[in-house]
Amino acid sequence: MESFWPALLEKLKTTLSGPGFQMFKTSISPLSLADGVLTLSVPSDVMAMWLKEREPLLQDVFTRDFRQNLMLDVRVAPADLGKEPPVERVPATPVKPSAEIIAFNPKYTFETFVVGNNTRFAHAAALAVAEKPAGAYNPLFTYGGPGLGKTHLMHAIAQRALVLNPKLKIVLVTAETFVNEVVSIIRDGSDVARWKNFYARFRMADILLIDDIQFLMGKDRSQEEFFNTFNALYDTKKQIILNSDRPPRDLRGIDERLKSRMACGLVTDIQSPDFETRLAVLRKKVESDSAVESANIPEDVIQYIAKAPFSNVRDLESVLHRLVAHTAFFHTPITVDFVAKLLKDLVQTQDKHVTISTIKQIVAEQMKIDIEELSAKIRKKEIAMARQIAMYLARELTNATNEKIGDTFGGRDHSTVIHACDKIRETIKTDHALLDLVNNLKKEILAI
Repeated sequence: MESFWPALLEKLKTTLSGPGFQMFKTSISPLSLADGVLTLSVPSDVMAMWLKEREPLLQDVFTRDFRQNLMLDVRVAPADLGKEPPVERVPATPVKPSAEIIAFNPKYTFETFVVGNNTRFAHAAALAVAEKPAGAYNPLFTYGGPGLGKTHLMHAIAQRALVLNPKLKIVLVTAETFVNEVVSIIRDGSDVARWKNFYARFRMADILLIDDIQFLMGKDRSQEEFFNTFNALYDTKKQIILNSDRPPRDLRGIDERLKSRMACGLVTDIQSPDFETRLAVLRKKVESDSAVESANIPEDVIQYIAKAPFSNVRDLESVLHRLVAHTAFFHTPITVDFVAKLLKDLVQTQDKHVTISTIKQIVAEQMKIDIEELSAKIRKKEIAMARQIAMYLARELTNATNEKIGDTFGGRDHSTVIHACDKIRETIKTDHALLDLVNNLKKEILAI
């Protein structure tokens, strides 16, 4: 063991990510190596789960670099066992860590996050919180559209904080999970023991991270529980981190007191990536994803994809995966012409350079109103509906911000745009006539 462990650490330097290696080195202790079994000690159930998730990677190292087929035996023991008198730390009702608490995405780290002009401030704030929880930025509230990196930063904070202090209790869930737990307890008769378990889980966290906090809108009882949870954590100087698709002030259907709490720390936003950021994201993906890297995508193809102004990072990654899959199945050479044809449906919107003026013109013509009425202060039902549809299409088919869209519709506030988009998005789920209208308008706009 004396020679094996240092050699293993040396190999893992290049196999694990930077934070991952630091976590392995500082939090895991070797106990024994005998009869083909490597026994390791970890300080918590969280670390045990973290290590188990990386067991296949370790097995590869054992086989490739040490020519041994070793089994892992992971044992959970307090980090200071035998060194100091134990501190009383067991709650009245012990809480077993759940999947939501420990299910951090190992790909979502600060090292894999591409920092661009659209994310620089949010990234800096997230890094500061990870390195000093409950410091200057509490709560940290980050908002932006889907696929821009909010969840990535949230997982990166959790993992970096855990590297720096493995004893932290970190709870990361979606707002939907939080709401479902509240509803489940109430539905089953508000059992006292279950409420105690719920409170122990959320109110005893050192860092609480909740994604998609807008899911609380209109859910009064869940808001009440979150409000009390927020106060309990804030008053005991625990870190709170929230993500949303809109700023606190635009969270309609959420109590004003709660919105005030959410905004009392630092509020950051993430915008759509510019060309340089899209290009950096694509290059990073090619470097970090073995499947993409093995496809040998030419630089001119990467440049072509980056020039199509996709509004979020998730779409960019989807393009690469679709390209790699197609070439793997059909062995087609990767060229710009091939990519243009293959991704026609995906880049059609961007290649058309859709403008808000075009959208307003088409909507006004099809809905038989004057184009000026879309920007006027008119509340007639048919004009208000046309205006909301046009705003929705502007958000879907252009990269314009809510503020920009609001300006082009008579200087309306960005919250009006958010409301319009939300209303159309929800209505077309059940109103098939409206869905057909919106789809037909979209086709006509893209055909120009």
